[in-house]
Amino acid sequence: MTEPVIFYMGKIKKDRFWVQGLDGRFFQIDLHTKRVIEDLAHGKTMEDIEKEREVSKEEIFLLCEMLGMNEVTQILLVEESLEKTQRVKGKWVAWGLSFAFVFSVFFLLSFFIKTPVTLVSSLRDQWMVAGLLTLSVIIHEVGHLLVMPRTKNIAMCIQWSGPIPLLSIIHNEAWKLSKGHRMGINIAGFVADFFVGGLVASMGFFFEQLSPWIWTFLIVHLFRMFFSIFPLLPGDGYWILVDLFHQPNLWTNGMAQLKQLKLNWLSCYAFARILFSVIFWFFYAYVLYIWVNLLFNQPFLEGILLFLHPAPLLLFLTCLYQLFAVISWGVMKGKEFLYKNGRTPGHH
Repeated sequence: MTEPVIFYMGKIKKDRFWVQGLDGRFFQIDLHTKRVIEDLAHGKTMEDIEKEREVSKEEIFLLCEMLGMNEVTQILLVEESLEKTQRVKGKWVAWGLSFAFVFSVFFLLSFFIKTPVTLVSSLRDQWMVAGLLTLSVIIHEVGHLLVMPRTKNIAMCIQWSGPIPLLSIIHNEAWKLSKGHRMGINIAGFVADFFVGGLVASMGFFFEQLSPWIWTFLIVHLFRMFFSIFPLLPGDGYWILVDLFHQPNLWTNGMAQLKQLKLNWLSCYAFARILFSVIFWFFYAYVLYIWVNLLFNQPFLEGILLFLHPAPLLLFLTCLYQLFAVISWGVMKGKEFLYKNGRTPGHH
């Protein structure tokens, strides 16, 4: 007799539960799906589950595939209680955060009001600002990391999804946390950005000679800061909506509702996100069009030197990254299509 495969499961809130697949990923499921998994653990056949739970065999197969099991896998469910995360207590924490917030607001407003707008122009200065902006991105992610519980299921990835490189921290056990803790993780990066902006502005308040570097930094930093919580982008703003409305598959469900032409907030969100993406890509195309014209309407060497500046180079890399992602997605979907048609009866 083979040993059963252990699956861990726990409760999130009311009819929401989490389950960990064999590959270590965590999924959020509803009560109905939990009952199906329990039936499989009790040794019931798919035919019996199909009759009792009013669920199709195809849906059960998809569930098994998601968790990494097959029809004959013997499974053992181990239910864990939702761990209450330890919160740092003490009035000094609240006072410290309040002071930092007031500090940031004061110096940002003081700098914007008293200092005239001046920007850096030399190539060296632009790359210095780009380096500081990349450092601010790392601090943004450290803000998320400080609020996360210390577990081994934390991963990092580097990508471009804006004019500067992004470092993303993925916490695979977030579904085990309370809603308040997940919301805290979501906004921690924005709070860290806010404090960084206030700190940089304070330097300009005391050292006026740094104002060109600080103005250039703050314009891009604040733009990226608010875009990080913009809900129509796949960033912190999206996850705020996910946790706020208990919609773990917000984008997928929204697209499904939109394809069925159902009018509700999910379909409206999906439509707004698609529309925003189209507008954003038109903006990208327009900027690239301008730079291509500059490239071909001046001597070749001067045109090449244009891409030594951080803004054109990083924006161009962004477009290449997004284009590569689209091509990879198309290749993956093409392979899935050929695989499915290859297994369809009547096709050889």
